[in-house]
Amino acid sequence: MSEIKLETIINFLFNSQTKATYGAVADVIGGVAQGVGESLGEKTPRNSWVVNSATEMPTDYTAEQIDPAVHAINRIVRSGEELLDAMQSREHF
Repeated sequence: MSEIKLETIINFLFNSQTKATYGAVADVIGGVAQGVGESLGEKTPRNSWVVNSATEMPTDYTAEQIDPAVHAINRIVRSGEELLDAMQSREHF
């Protein structure tokens, strides 16, 4: 488990306009993918960069709660290792 906080990941995803799965985020912060949604708290456009691996969209968000740019991004980080690499190198997918 990493020392990286969820807020740091959300800031990275939002600022770099990078989608990451709930599972990838869980790999980094510890826990399980299903718990990440609860940890995110309020469904906001900023939090909508964390997505379901199957639908590639955030789970149970309304259209107003999703950042419009999320729809245009096809590349998705699917593992904790890939997420950490992206954060360390500040790559934009």
